[in-house]
Order: sequence, then structure tokens, then C-alpha cells
Amino acid sequence: MYPRIIEVEDKKLKELLAKKTDLVLEGREVSIDIEEIEKGNEIVDKQIQELEAKVDLKEFKDLAEESTKKMQTLLDEANKIQSDIYAKLKAEVPPELGIKYSKNKELISELEKKRNKIGLKIQKTKDLIIPITQKLAKPLLEDEFEDLGDVRLENGKVIIEIISHLEAWKQARAKKLNEKYLS
Repeated sequence: MYPRIIEVEDKKLKELLAKKTDLVLEGREVSIDIEEIEKGNEIVDKQIQELEAKVDLKEFKDLAEESTKKMQTLLDEANKIQSDIYAKLKAEVPPELGIKYSKNKELISELEKKRNKIGLKIQKTKDLIIPITQKLAKPLLEDEFEDLGDVRLENGKVIIEIISHLEAWKQARAKKLNEKYLS
């Protein structure tokens, strides 16, 4: 029956799997921190939009549409109007909201860099785990259809799964035939 589960003893592999698990958990914690900050930024963004929506901009609407029609020759005038609008919006929105939003964006960027570094460490650890696992499990393979599956720590012991591509193919084929005859 597949997957076959085999328990092996290898101190270095056990240490690397434990290290990989710790790094994965650390990366998940950073992801949770990022999600929390992003949720906070959504609230700040909504507050900014609500305040901006209350600002009366009717006086600029006609000027902006007229300057757009004149295109290239009146582009400088349109830019001036845009600048006035921005200044009025900026005057109505408390500066601490914009500052908080910017700081949160920077913090998210830093945390994402940290998470990416952890991801690289995980990949390096996996790159060390694979050859050790192959060396240990290769003699345990019974035929050319068997292959290595998952390698993990379970209750402090190294567990290697051995899968059979032939069995997987048989199961997929049986499922396909069963669906064909049922439809």
C-alpha cells in the first residue's frame, strides 16, 4: 500500500528538517504580521477616502474638463489645476494619516524582505536535505516505479514516504474509467 512510510535514523537530516520547520514557522509569523499591517492600512485608506470625498471640488471640475480639451497648448494650465486640487485635498486630510500609511508601507516592505530571506534559507536547507534523503532512501526503493515522496519530522523521528508512480497511474486510470462509465 502506498505511500510506504519508512523511519530512518540520520542526525544531520533530522537537524536540517527541524531547522526547515523552524524557518517555515518563522516565515508564517512574518506573513501574519504583514497581513495585520495591511488590514490597518485598509482602515487608514478608507479614512483618507472618506475625508477626500467631503472636499468640495466643483470649482475645479469645469476648468479641468476645458483644459483637457485644449490638450497640448493648455497642458500647463491643467497641471496647475491638478496641483491646486492636490493642495486642497492635502489641507483637508490630517497629515498623520498619510504618515501612518507611508510608515506601514515601509514596514510591510521590510517584513516582506525578511520573509524572502527566510524563504531563501528554507530553500538552502531543502537543498541540503534532498541529497541526504536520496542517499538514505535509494536502497529502500523496490522497483523502478517507486520514488521518494515527502520527508518530514514526526514525533522527533525522520519519516520518508515512498510513492509508486505505477500505483498512482492505476488509481487515476481507474477513476477515469469509472467516471466514463458512470456518465
